[in-house]
Amino acid sequence: MALPSLDDCNGAINTLAGGWTNDLGTLRYTGLGRLRAFTAEHNTMRWTADPFDPAQYAQAQWDGGQFGMVLTRQTLTTGLNGYGFAVGPTVYFQRFDGGVVSNLATFPGPTAAPHTIRLESDGATHRLLVDGVEHAVHTDATHASGAAGVGTYLAQASLDDLEVGNLAGTPPPIPGGGAGTLVEALRDRLLTLAPVTDLVGSRIYALKFPQSVTAPALRLQEIDRVAAMQLRGDDHLRRSRVQIDAIESETHGPDPYDTVHQLAAAVRGDLTTGTPSGLVGFTGDLSGLAVRAILADDLRESYDAETRMLRVEVDVLVWFHV
Repeated sequence: MALPSLDDCNGAINTLAGGWTNDLGTLRYTGLGRLRAFTAEHNTMRWTADPFDPAQYAQAQWDGGQFGMVLTRQTLTTGLNGYGFAVGPTVYFQRFDGGVVSNLATFPGPTAAPHTIRLESDGATHRLLVDGVEHAVHTDATHASGAAGVGTYLAQASLDDLEVGNLAGTPPPIPGGGAGTLVEALRDRLLTLAPVTDLVGSRIYALKFPQSVTAPALRLQEIDRVAAMQLRGDDHLRRSRVQIDAIESETHGPDPYDTVHQLAAAVRGDLTTGTPSGLVGFTGDLSGLAVRAILADDLRESYDAETRMLRVEVDVLVWFHV
């Protein structure tokens, strides 16, 4: 099997599909297209048929009852570990530590069910969404791995349309091969840079951002490519201009403008130690590409009022052999 896993909860009454494991309490299908808790306690289950990346999500439709919950990074040792996003009259973002529950944040709940609830955990950043709209972002680095799942919080709630999976981080294939190879090689480089990944985790994309992107994030796009020629023909040296867009939501943190510029600066890096800390100044093998030089070029900033995103565009020139 392969993630993501989707479950419409249409199984026979009092059963649970293969691939799910109950950790706490009892969750079973009602036979009416729902998943329901049969005890007013903590009831949790996780998908165990596939391995999860640390960057993962859980989503479900909360159909009623007091608190429906989606969970990430679940493990079961002496008790439940992981994170939970419980929605009812109040919204709870919780951390489970060996069965001990800590309410990390509480918010006013949405109107009556149904609502689609989703929890995304990427690095230390946890994003809470209701009906596709970001409800809150919280930071906690206690649990780094585990499995995604669903549950209920001290109540008998109903859930439907379960979905668990890994957050998309691999760039889509790019027509033409060569261009994709360069962008993917640069992405590989950025994923090794702690000043970059501390801010975006694995949210580094090729060509386009996902429709509901979690900020901050990066996007790479090759703008143009020039072949160096000589009288004897192609010498296989290329010069490409690559644009890297750093974005951050103005709703995040005390100073999102500073954050997006920190991210752009981390992408470019510097040579103060004699070793390139970012892209600029790198030479050598880069995921199989023979890079002769990466040079800083242009930098621009902008703001999108519709998405409320701050953007800094970084241009670099890459000389490499093909």
